[in-house]
Amino acid sequence: LSRLEADTPITANHSGVLASRLSYFLDLRGPVLAINTACSSGLVALHEAWLSLRAGECDVAVVAGAHVITHPGAFDAMADAGMLSGSGCCSAFGAAADGMVPGEAVAVVVLQRGGVPGRSYGSVVASGVNYDGRTNGITAPSGEAQESLIRGVLERSGVSADRVGHVVAHGTGTRLGDPVEVNALGVVFGGGVSVALSSVKSCLGHTQAASGLVSLVSLVEGMRHELIAPSILCECPSDYVDWDSSGLVLAREGVAWPAGEGARIGAVSAFGFSGTNAHVLLEAGTTLSS
Repeated sequence: LSRLEADTPITANHSGVLASRLSYFLDLRGPVLAINTACSSGLVALHEAWLSLRAGECDVAVVAGAHVITHPGAFDAMADAGMLSGSGCCSAFGAAADGMVPGEAVAVVVLQRGGVPGRSYGSVVASGVNYDGRTNGITAPSGEAQESLIRGVLERSGVSADRVGHVVAHGTGTRLGDPVEVNALGVVFGGGVSVALSSVKSCLGHTQAASGLVSLVSLVEGMRHELIAPSILCECPSDYVDWDSSGLVLAREGVAWPAGEGARIGAVSAFGFSGTNAHVLLEAGTTLSS
């Protein structure tokens, strides 16, 4: 141990105490978990919170994800792994995609059973988590696992694929990962009504552990303001995707998403380089609840 670590109380930096501090301060009694699945952490945490609500373990759940870069060593590690964009731009879904751009964020959402009249923006319809299994490498994505996850969430929700109007994808801006994700989505949504596709990371960067919740906030705000935010910096879509048959339309400009006769339904995906994947289906109009 370094002198700094030796002089630091055991509760100061222990990952098991991260989530406990707020609950201790507020005297909360429900389940308290610190979850780390890398880039999918925030959305996995939301899935776990939703399950707790459904099981009656709590009535209100606070789900938070944070990513703050406090040391240059994080950039060095990502650069050594070949993750970073050489151009400094996140070209999600683009032919020019050359890597991720790190971002920082703290995102918090509150889930409540039954909703709060006048303060409700969306409802969790269904969610799911799975793992890639063995791939070409431990950080390499699995399109088969992503497809299976999305199909499973739709089947459990009772919602048909043609009712989904918008997917906020993981979309990190990598030459390999983006086509794997889009092609998996295309297998599920291809042949139906066109689904708008976007990624928050082209605007805000990859906020890693917080990224799934950042995407979810973007989706809910889109429902609230009846607008799909654009995926920028994608002048030419990836040629590794058959866009014409994918059932997906890349939202390269802001797209109106008005409330019609039927409920607006959207989805969020987060895929960790840990191999843990999460997908959440939401409906506009009521609170983020069970």
